[in-house]
Amino acid sequence: MNQILNNGDVIEWRVEDTMGNFDTCEISIVVNTNDIVSPLINSCISDQVLEINNSNCSYLINDASFDLLDFTDNCTSFSDLAIEYQINSDPRVNSNTLEGITLTDDLNIITWFVKDSNGNESNCQFELRLVDSTRPNLSLIDNDIILSNGSYNVTYDEIIDVTASSDFCDIDWSTVMLSNNTFSCEESGTIQDIDISVSDFKGNEI
Repeated sequence: MNQILNNGDVIEWRVEDTMGNFDTCEISIVVNTNDIVSPLINSCISDQVLEINNSNCSYLINDASFDLLDFTDNCTSFSDLAIEYQINSDPRVNSNTLEGITLTDDLNIITWFVKDSNGNESNCQFELRLVDSTRPNLSLIDNDIILSNGSYNVTYDEIIDVTASSDFCDIDWSTVMLSNNTFSCEESGTIQDIDISVSDFKGNEI
């Protein structure tokens, strides 16, 4: 017989033979309330590689994808368990969600902690690695060139709108290359195409 026993319950055993002779004994149930069993984390989040989606080469967590959801405890109810997280070596944060957090490091080690009302604690850990594979977005300017003394040297900011151009990891303007930047009287009255290449600070080139 399966039965839940509580502290202070008394179990009486009775043994009787075929002649009606019997004897009894009692067992008093004493429950040790000193809980030393840590919460059980049934599943943790797997390591993942994330494409940068925010400015300053960062990743904005905009949902509950990385929240710890599957855990239990033998004494403390689910709603009363204390949940904290830690990112790398930053201080712990008392929260049950990472939604709204911005990750800025290339490698982010996330640790979830679950503590019951008796101070027993469990944790699980996973990695979120940030990568950037998106090329810069350039905004170009059509420009009329006025020759001075028969020639003109074009600079990139005359044909690229630097303010309107964008990249999550910022554009490294020192990498700009123009296929042609010098024009003479021979090109006067013509439309000249200029090929442009430039990279962001993660090496993505357009």
